[in-house]
Amino acid sequence: MSYPESQLPLSALRHVRTRQTYLGAVVQCLLGAKPLHNFFASQESANAVNRANVLGTGGEIFDAYHKLSQVVANDEPELSVIDAVDNLARTVANHAPQFRPTQAADACEFLLFLLDALHEDVNRVLKKGYGAQEASNGRPDDELAAEAMQIYRLRNDSYVSDQILGLFKSSVTCSQCNRRTELMETSFYTDVGIPRDSTETTLEKCLELHTSPRELSGDNAYFCTSCLGHVTAHRVSTPYSYPEVLIILLKRASLTGVKNSTRVEFPIKDFSPPCSGPKSTYDLFAVCNHVGSAQSGTNSSFVKLSDGWHSLSWTDVSPISEDKLVTPDAYLLFYIKK
Repeated sequence: MSYPESQLPLSALRHVRTRQTYLGAVVQCLLGAKPLHNFFASQESANAVNRANVLGTGGEIFDAYHKLSQVVANDEPELSVIDAVDNLARTVANHAPQFRPTQAADACEFLLFLLDALHEDVNRVLKKGYGAQEASNGRPDDELAAEAMQIYRLRNDSYVSDQILGLFKSSVTCSQCNRRTELMETSFYTDVGIPRDSTETTLEKCLELHTSPRELSGDNAYFCTSCLGHVTAHRVSTPYSYPEVLIILLKRASLTGVKNSTRVEFPIKDFSPPCSGPKSTYDLFAVCNHVGSAQSGTNSSFVKLSDGWHSLSWTDVSPISEDKLVTPDAYLLFYIKK
């Protein structure tokens, strides 16, 4: 279902800011996602709220985000936008104390909390069911994907998941008996590592790194149902299909707590990420940046509007050219399917 086109005027978007810079930057980026903005700014979206869902917030976070989306779309005065942002921040903090103004927080963690809360608040499932995937046993990927989505929708089915849910094929091979188990997994985002031995790389290289085998051992050992015990295994995760709105996390934090500031070159237009299922092409519409160390810092955003790209921070709003979008501070990339 499509919803009426909603406006995203810079005159209103520039006031979507708060001292919780992670919150302001993430919301600015999400408002730039046209399918989601059209939905949440519409009057019809209020009819989709599932206030009885115990995994949601009783519709409270939906109400706050819905109000903010409408205020921005209607290009209301500065104080109205600021009030709506403050209301969203208070509502989020009531349900997730880790996002109180006195707490330092990560933009990606906030993004995932907000998306999950909005998803559950408009979840169409009134009575959650349960199902479990069967191992592939040589079945084709499209059959695995259809089964995974059927099981997913027993508990999760919303306009949010319609737009941002991707599918990934997980293949685990036991090092003892060589048995391979394949399943389809769902995710609201794609996280990619960054090579640490270079000063510059490409998003394509990061995606290749994401699909390289990872050892499961020690505390993370794999339980093999053939060997009936925890064993060392190797896991490979490969994308099967990407969603309408593609969110990519550039994993800059390391286990040692040091931020990886490698510059990652990423496509602005006509990005076709590799996958084993249906192919799609994307254009970038927003970037969430992080300036600082792995332990502290501030967030800002680049958002594409009808008149071009704009840089938005806590203190400044200014036009920015496409050739300035790629920086070592890029943290979350937001793409829209063409």
